[in-house]
Amino acid sequence: MGIPCQSPQSFITYALAQTEMENIYMNKVIKLLLCWTILLSAPLLANNNRFNKVYLGHCSNFGQGVSLSFSSCANSNFGSVGRVLGSFSSYCINTGDEVRYSFLSCMQSNFRSIESRSNGALYLQYCSNFDRRALNFSYVNCVNNNFRSIQRFINNQ
Repeated sequence: MGIPCQSPQSFITYALAQTEMENIYMNKVIKLLLCWTILLSAPLLANNNRFNKVYLGHCSNFGQGVSLSFSSCANSNFGSVGRVLGSFSSYCINTGDEVRYSFLSCMQSNFRSIESRSNGALYLQYCSNFDRRALNFSYVNCVNNNFRSIQRFINNQ
């Protein structure tokens, strides 16, 4: 279809009609893109809680005292929990070959802090260690039980 050239008035009418058709087409394209964006993002918005899942490692202690792998694992777990709950935990370090009271106290303080953030919905065990030369199996087991309880609490929210 050619451009009518009978008069300037008919040319202006034709140009306005073309512009209006282009605007209608663009509006339809924009609406279609908006609908697709909403449809594709709806599952992400509806299932936003899956981004608040946490997976905590099982911490093992090797040798006498507190192994670097145990303290690194525990600190990593506390950091992961802190990111999800929006809380701060202390970094627990044990220096030397003996199990330091400061390390045990730091661990327990972090557990109490997490417990208090749950507003009474989470109960964590008090972990005791009675040997200054090594972490008892019962202490390591208690710590891992607490981490499992925390993971369950966060993932079931």
